[in-house]
Amino acid sequence: MKKQSGYIKELVWKYIQGESSVTDKKELGQWIAHSDENKAEYINLKEEAETSLIESGNEEWTRFLSRYEIDKKPVRRMRFSVFMRYAASIAIILGSAISIYLLQDKGSSKQFEALMTQEDQIDGNQTTLKLADGENVNIEGVHSTIEVSDDGSSILVEKQAKNTQTINKNVQLNKLVVPYGKTANLTLADGTKVWLNAGSRLVFPLAFEKKTREVFLEGEAYFDVHHNEDKPFKVLTKDVKFTVLGTTFNVNAYSDNSKIEAVLVDGSLRVENKLTFSKKQVTLKPGQKSAYNASAKQMWVADVDPSYYTAWKEGYIMMRKSSITSVVERLQRFYHQEVNISEEVLRKNHKITGKLVLTQNKEQAFAALCEITDMKYFVQNDTILLIDRD
Repeated sequence: MKKQSGYIKELVWKYIQGESSVTDKKELGQWIAHSDENKAEYINLKEEAETSLIESGNEEWTRFLSRYEIDKKPVRRMRFSVFMRYAASIAIILGSAISIYLLQDKGSSKQFEALMTQEDQIDGNQTTLKLADGENVNIEGVHSTIEVSDDGSSILVEKQAKNTQTINKNVQLNKLVVPYGKTANLTLADGTKVWLNAGSRLVFPLAFEKKTREVFLEGEAYFDVHHNEDKPFKVLTKDVKFTVLGTTFNVNAYSDNSKIEAVLVDGSLRVENKLTFSKKQVTLKPGQKSAYNASAKQMWVADVDPSYYTAWKEGYIMMRKSSITSVVERLQRFYHQEVNISEEVLRKNHKITGKLVLTQNKEQAFAALCEITDMKYFVQNDTILLIDRD
């Protein structure tokens, strides 16, 4: 928020003259409440205006004083005491509404951080379902399937109906942790399907009993949201939230990536950052991608081919005249594998088209990549080296 004295004075006078926008009013009120120094500065600005405005019976100014309860000095007695009591009650309601508005996103962010700061074995060998009652269910296999029952009373792990977990619905939040090199498919209680990519975590409730359906994501996931216009579905990440009614889309929100991206396959998707001020918001159409840079607080939209971004859920990477560096970056992400590319390979500027299967054995994936390029690979101290083929 801008804090220059001239800017604040302008906000005060705009409010008095009835020219303030909703944003202006919220910004001024929050600035006043921020510190005692701001309150003192406000009183000085108020005294400059009291003579010309209060003495002329400006009711807007009086309501402003009542709303934020800052003027501790006696003010000239008003005849309309009934009106003043009414104005004060309105001020309390408005003040509470502003506080709730400002705390909503902060509360979501804090909840997200609390849920995601726990130590999870992203580098482990097994997908793990962490139940709210403290039990951990380890799941074998490259691709896991988990399903929450319609009433939220149980979780079915794998199609063979083994490891069925009976859950107390009152204990809501559970977490699915997918390690590098693996993926998982989760069906939520409302019928929404979620595909989780390698190195991802999703926090979800057993039953959606609130007015909205909310999940928390760190990593990458593809969502096929069950339509329910009475309960919007929200995906919360550290810096961005996504709101839909019934939509298929992909979200990439890894913690070590400066950008949070979303690609819309079908339906409509509202994308907004979680800042109270510097709010950015867009609504995507099918075939569009949004990208938000939290450091720069910038958001932009581009037309894309969604299949390029969603092929991972089918078990492969799609390449269309892709550079070797971009392909290797995606393999590094999936397998959490350090890779070095030789200068000779980089100078050739390979452009690769085709499909690369994401197998459980990461060396097989790099061997396949080398087969369609003029490269070979070897492993040195847990690092894969890509060099020019002799």
